[in-house]
Amino acid sequence: MIAKLYEKNPELLLSNDVGLKITRSKEDFRAPQELLNGYFIESNIDSPTKFSSLKRLLTLFELEDELSIKYDDGSGTSPNRFVLRRKILDYASA
Repeated sequence: MIAKLYEKNPELLLSNDVGLKITRSKEDFRAPQELLNGYFIESNIDSPTKFSSLKRLLTLFELEDELSIKYDDGSGTSPNRFVLRRKILDYASA
């Protein structure tokens, strides 16, 4: 996703102040992931941080309405993927 944002507007991404470190030195990271053109980001981050960074980046690029991310809030009330898959298959075969 970040590589796509880089392709869309590299200057905006590289000058971001949303807390996402992007550099040409892979030694700056524990688990570097190359974007494009020799730029790297950290790939060893937890899911909440990924979602938070993605949300801030989408806002920066004015794309926050283009993507919806749904995930389990931990309350235990959301059906798991197996239950959802079964419901879809049951509906499709009816």
